[in-house]
Amino acid sequence: MVSNVRKVTREKKVLVACVLLSSALILAAAGWRLETRASGTWAVGCEIEGLDFCYVGLQVEDTRYLADIGIENSRLYTSHDGCIWSEVEISVFDETVDKWRNDLALFKTLDNNLGMVWVDTEPSAKKKPRAAYFLSTFDGQDWSAPVFLFYRENYCVDLVDAMPFDNGDLLLLWKEPVYLEINGKKAKGTGCNVIYSALVTAEEIITVQVFETDSPSFCYTKGFHLIIEGERIWCVFDHRTPKFEAYYRVWTEDGKTWSQPEEISLPTSEVDQIFKTAERDIAVFEYQVDGNNGFLYKSRDWKTWSKTKIFNSKEMIRGAYLSTDENGNDWGLLQTEKGLFLIAPSEENFSVYERTTEMVDIFYGASLATGVFSIVLLVWGIWSSFRP
Repeated sequence: MVSNVRKVTREKKVLVACVLLSSALILAAAGWRLETRASGTWAVGCEIEGLDFCYVGLQVEDTRYLADIGIENSRLYTSHDGCIWSEVEISVFDETVDKWRNDLALFKTLDNNLGMVWVDTEPSAKKKPRAAYFLSTFDGQDWSAPVFLFYRENYCVDLVDAMPFDNGDLLLLWKEPVYLEINGKKAKGTGCNVIYSALVTAEEIITVQVFETDSPSFCYTKGFHLIIEGERIWCVFDHRTPKFEAYYRVWTEDGKTWSQPEEISLPTSEVDQIFKTAERDIAVFEYQVDGNNGFLYKSRDWKTWSKTKIFNSKEMIRGAYLSTDENGNDWGLLQTEKGLFLIAPSEENFSVYERTTEMVDIFYGASLATGVFSIVLLVWGIWSSFRP
């Protein structure tokens, strides 16, 4: 009789444990579903018509600029509200010569005008030098006469950044292939790209390779950005070889020499942008083409990161870009299957997102507690079945 009672009790324990474990899974699934479908903290401001997606943006006082870097030529657009854009004629481009102009960088000059550095690239690989760098400024009405800066013998790619110093010097950052010498002769090219910088001063131009790769025959470098922190200017980049992949940062104070690369740990491996937010946080922006979500990670020390979903698109994402305006406000562009949209942080969306996040935490917490209790009860029931 006692044995039968114990058997029933054990069976009840196992049954209750299974029910609780199922409840834990349901709670976890509900939390996951709520988390994945939650809207982000940013909101769509307007749809932008007649404009292709632009990856280069800048604001100078109350005027925003976007550059569409095409396959052979680049276009520039301007707006005061971020919704209505008009094309700016780039009259400094010499259209009488057959050159590619698909690399440019924008910056704010010390006298609050738009600065632009671009590369005239020779289409033929047989002609040298292949790349010529130029500089001009735009005051909203007219362009200054183009200033030739320097040549690069080979094809340069991804002119990413141009940053002025307070003394008027200009720091440039770009990528180009590594060329090796084989039997005393320079090879035509390798499967490796590295970062170069140039400090443009009134007296001279100092060009240096930002870092030396351990695999000059085959490597890949992408996602490099300039981040200002105090007296230091950091260059952050993703470097890959057949043996490893990691994110690194190097720093300079004067733009003439760079520190040794320092490997760093970022909160995600899919980094689309690294920049400073309006609150001066270090920000890592992540989204996936053909995905639906965009995430923003923030840190003050490069070690502890917060994660926030800033948008959730019902349509597939084709591209996204974030920036900060002169008034310390973050803004960005989101391109989906349905068009190009201006996006910006929303207090209302942030409030809803916080409440949703709290509910998700409750679901996950309840799921964890229920799951642990059910496992303990299940183990207890099974263990007691072996007792006499």
